[in-house]
Amino acid sequence: MLVSYWHKKGVDIFRIKDSETIKVASGDINSLKPVKTIGKKVLVVARNMLLHIRKRYPPTTPENLKKAIQMEIRDIFPFENPAFFFRIFEKTSAYCLVDIWAWESGEYEKIKNVFPFTHVLPEDVALVSGEPEVSVFEQNGLQNLIAHNRNGFIGGLSIRTLTEEAMEMFLHSLGRYAAELKRIKIYDTKKISDKASIGTIPLVYEQRKDHPVSLRGINRLDLKEFKVRGEIPFALDVQFVLRIAIYLLIIYSLSLHINKRYYEATIDEVSKRLDALKVEQSTLRKETEKGEYSGVINELKEKRRTRLDPLLVMDSLAQSIPDGSYLTRMVLNEENLELSFSSKNPLDVIKGLSTARCVKSLKLKGAPMKTPEETFNFLLSLELMPCQ
Repeated sequence: MLVSYWHKKGVDIFRIKDSETIKVASGDINSLKPVKTIGKKVLVVARNMLLHIRKRYPPTTPENLKKAIQMEIRDIFPFENPAFFFRIFEKTSAYCLVDIWAWESGEYEKIKNVFPFTHVLPEDVALVSGEPEVSVFEQNGLQNLIAHNRNGFIGGLSIRTLTEEAMEMFLHSLGRYAAELKRIKIYDTKKISDKASIGTIPLVYEQRKDHPVSLRGINRLDLKEFKVRGEIPFALDVQFVLRIAIYLLIIYSLSLHINKRYYEATIDEVSKRLDALKVEQSTLRKETEKGEYSGVINELKEKRRTRLDPLLVMDSLAQSIPDGSYLTRMVLNEENLELSFSSKNPLDVIKGLSTARCVKSLKLKGAPMKTPEETFNFLLSLELMPCQ
């Protein structure tokens, strides 16, 4: 993931992978080279670029809240081209408390030329922690105090000088949420008190790394709500797109050429085989006309004439099987036929089939077996002859 931290002096671009955060570029927007990579590119708007308000609205849906904020955003914040993000902080049956962050979006086009971001979010909402805590960090001469928990932003304050009294006032402004705080983390700031805690909340001093505190857990955020609507997920310059198109066209042309040669070879092979078949057919026709195969042909005709027709055999059997008897299996092999029957009177079946017009002889194979249903299962072997 690439993250661009946008502040008043320019942008700092970081590559984040797992727990590793590396700065890859920094400086004024106009002096940086465009970033040309595929994937998520997140723009974090620094706190010194933001204005924030917690505003009360009637209870309604997020869609209706968005429409209401869009209608009055220019009246709430003194920006010429305001962009904003909102999140419901607290909702009851009587009202909605909504956090709204706004910033000037006039520099968007310049930023997109360098860093074509796919997601944008205010710095305050980038701070998320497993337990409620306060993060304190310095930015452009201001001390920023952000209270947050697993759901994100609780409250924030920016002041010139951080003192114990200022911290106590900030905690008091959080109301009932202050009692839930587990710690106050202070990054790269001198001690604000000789005490180890403010009230019952312990003070923890940590060394700040070479990237903003708000980026430490950004790769664990669900970025869906920060997606830039209407933007493509990645942006490439025109030359790069054309180069890719040319490569694809060359590959496609080579594929067509190879396939063409393969198909031509296959067509030639098929043509040769057809020519050979035509020669064989012509030769066979001539030899037949000469009478060389007349004996074979006559023999085939005779075999076809004398061969038993299965349909005639089955028709003859159907006419000869008495009512109440059932044929369960039939195996025909040249002139021999095996039949499996189920009948209450096997003798009637044998008598009927012995007079069938296609039956030359008949034998009972084995003894009939009686079933619980008072019927007999038995097997007959028949020698067939041409049906008259």
